[in-house]
Parts: sequence; C-alpha cells; structure tokens
Amino acid sequence: MKFQQSTKQSHPGLWQSNSGITQSSQSVAADTSVTQALAAAADCASEQWITVVGGQREFVAQLVAAGVPSQRIRWLRTQSQAQREWALEQALLTGTSGVIIGWLGSLDSRFNQRVKMASRLSQTQCFLFEEDTLLSHLH
Repeated sequence: MKFQQSTKQSHPGLWQSNSGITQSSQSVAADTSVTQALAAAADCASEQWITVVGGQREFVAQLVAAGVPSQRIRWLRTQSQAQREWALEQALLTGTSGVIIGWLGSLDSRFNQRVKMASRLSQTQCFLFEEDTLLSHLH
C-alpha cells in the first residue's frame, strides 16, 4: 500500500492592520485559520475551483477581495448538516477543487476521519470551521 504525502506551500498570509481590540483566543485562532484559508485560495492554480460549502456571503466577498476571481468560486448553500457533509465529501472526491472551505454545525470524529482520507486521496487543501467559531455573539 502506497501512502502519498501532500506538500503544503508556505505562504506568509494576508496582513491586516491591528485595530487595537483584544479578542478571545478562540476567536484569534479562528481568524488565523480564515486568513490561512484566504491565502490558500488566492494561491490556488487558475484552472481549479475554490469550493465554499456553507458559510456566509461576507466570506465570499473576502475571497473576491483577496484576489480570487468570482468565476472560480463555487458556493454551495444547503439547508441541513447532512447535505453539507455530503456536498463537502463529494467536492473532495471529485478532485476539481484546489481549495475547499466548509462550515459545519459540528464535527463528529467519524466524518472528520472521512474528510481526512478523502483529502489525502484528492490532494486538495480543505479547511473546516464550526459555524459558532466564526460568528461573534451579541450577548
């Protein structure tokens, strides 16, 4: 059995000005991951899709602002968690996307393992976020 190890390109990331507002460590980690996802999408080859499963319109606008042409962004919006999981797994298995960014309600260990295996097979970068980690709570 052969194992393929995917090589990740290092990128310094997108730099934003510091507004002086302190954030919680979970929010800072989520912001760093979003920045990494944006950088990976901007560096992706021009013939590959950037697939966004779930998420909000603001993130798609951030992708466009980061230099990704809107014609290369494939945004899949679904109603249920099961549909999002299925869409994300199918996007990984087809191999036509350079970067897949997904928002799920929660990540169970079984689905997480399936995504890791599919990502290794397709050699696609995949970023997964739980919906609560990126939304700021008003109360």
